[in-house]
Formats: sequence, structure tokens, C-alpha cells
Amino acid sequence: MVIRTIANRVGTIEIDQNAFYFLQPLSAFKTEEMEQIERAYEKQMQLVTGDPTFLSAQEISFQSGQVRFEYDLTDLHSFNALKAMEFEDKLTYYLSLVQLALQSEINVLWQKENFVLNKEESLLHVMVTENDVMPLSQEKDRLMAVKELIIISLTRLNQVYGRPRRTDFLEQSDEVIRFAETIYLRLQSLEEMESYISDVFNQVEEQKKAKQQELELAKQNQTKWSVTMASLRESLQRLPAFNRRTKENLIKPAAGGNKKLFVGVAAVLLAAFGLNVVLTQATENAQETESGEVSGVELNLTDVYREGLLGNTDGVLESLESLRLQ
Repeated sequence: MVIRTIANRVGTIEIDQNAFYFLQPLSAFKTEEMEQIERAYEKQMQLVTGDPTFLSAQEISFQSGQVRFEYDLTDLHSFNALKAMEFEDKLTYYLSLVQLALQSEINVLWQKENFVLNKEESLLHVMVTENDVMPLSQEKDRLMAVKELIIISLTRLNQVYGRPRRTDFLEQSDEVIRFAETIYLRLQSLEEMESYISDVFNQVEEQKKAKQQELELAKQNQTKWSVTMASLRESLQRLPAFNRRTKENLIKPAAGGNKKLFVGVAAVLLAAFGLNVVLTQATENAQETESGEVSGVELNLTDVYREGLLGNTDGVLESLESLRLQ
């Protein structure tokens, strides 16, 4: 499907899949010589050599009284693709728009169809630019043009005729609404806009780093606790369970003596291991509460000790698990 829209008042933009065409009547140029038109275009593009923001035409031709500039948009996306992105991912493209507008020596067609996105490199590209023989008619100054493009990308709107309503926004969070109001109503220069967007971008990056650090710390703590619980489970499984003595035990005092020995060993191992876990957890809690908060977690070693002697492995693990969760 071919998309057509009016551009530069008398020109036309046509988009056919990966092909972008800008067509304008020859009468709209300052010369009717195709050679001069091509030379002026090449001269203008030399000024932006090395700047990936500007895409060069693949071909310039003359057809039915019109000059046609052809561009290749393979692997690129329309400006409307910004609407589907998360707010924080749009900020890089907003900065590109402002920085483009700050280049006073370059005049571009400030129309959303004239901008495309390179998502792989987070770059914004522009096609149609003014040159010595092809003037561009601008209905709005650059500041207002950038404001409107940003509002369009944040809302369901395709044209901005005034302050948008909250229901127009794709993301209706307070953060997005506050950002849009600041951009559209309060900022009075491109320099202010660049500074503001940069500050918001930096804040978002800091929040991402802090969140990532929290996730890594939580993962480390979970891994550490899993290792501790696994070691405890293994140790408890090696301990003999305390059972009531049967008649056979009463008849064989030697066997009872051996059981008492095993119970004593179990008690020592359990107490030592439980004390180690409690002291380790207490040290970590003390470090986490340096601001003055005092942990209310307590563990009754006598109860844990008794459960271990009775062979209640699950009870010991449950007591230590409750210490971690509180």
C-alpha cells in the first residue's frame, strides 16, 4: 500500500514499503536546470557528511514535470513507531530531534513523515532538507515543530492543535503527563528543552542501575540462603533420630549406651550449626540496620535443640526459615 501526503505545500511524500519518494514540481525550484538541482543537493549533503542523522537520496530524477528524490528505508521504521515504545526508550530520539533543530545551518522539513527510526542503533534519521535552489516552506518555528512531534509520539494524535487531554496519552502515568506539560507549556527555548530531556534521561538511567543492583543483591542473598539451608538439611539427615526405647533396648543396655552417645553428638552438632547460622544472620541484620532500626527477630535455640533431638528435621528447618522471612 502506497502512503501519500502533502509536503512543503506543493510537494508530495510517497512511501511504498521500503522506498521513500519526495516529489516536487520543477516550478517550485529556483532553477529549471536538473544539473543545478543535483549540484545544489550534493553541496548541501557535503555539509553533513559523517552525520548519521541525514539520509542521502539514492537517485534524483525528473518525471512528468516533477523532480523526484528517492530514498531507501530498508530496516528503518516510521516516526509513528515511537508510539509503541516505552516512555524511557523515547528519550534518546527526543534528544536527537532537539539537537537537529539546534543546527541553525541546516533546515529540514519538520513533518513526521520526513523522520524515520533506526531501532538497532537508537538513531533518528531525516530525509528532505533545504538547499540553495530548493527552499522549504515552514509554517512553524523549530521549537514548536519539535514540541508537536514529541506530543504526537506520546499520544494517539497525528496533529496537535492545542494542549492534549489526558485521555489522548498512550501512557497516562503522572511522570509522562508531567513531562509532556513541561515540554509543551513551560520550556521556551531549544536549549532549555535539551537540558530538561537530558536530566530526565539521566534520572531514568540511574533508576535502572539502582533497580539492577537491587535485583543482583536479592539474587546473591537467595543463593547464599539456599546453600546454607542445603548444608543444614544434609547435616540433619546424617543425625540419628531419637525414638522411644523399645523393650529390646531395655534388655540391651549396651545398645542404649550407644544411642546416648549418638544423641549427644547430634546435640553438639545441631547447637554448633544453629549458633553459626544465628550469628551470621545477626551480623547481616546489624549491617542492614545501621540507620538506627533494630531487628525484632529472635530464635529460641532451646526449642530448636529439642526439635533436633526428637528427630524433627522439618521443624528445625521451618524455624530457621522463619528467621529468614521475618
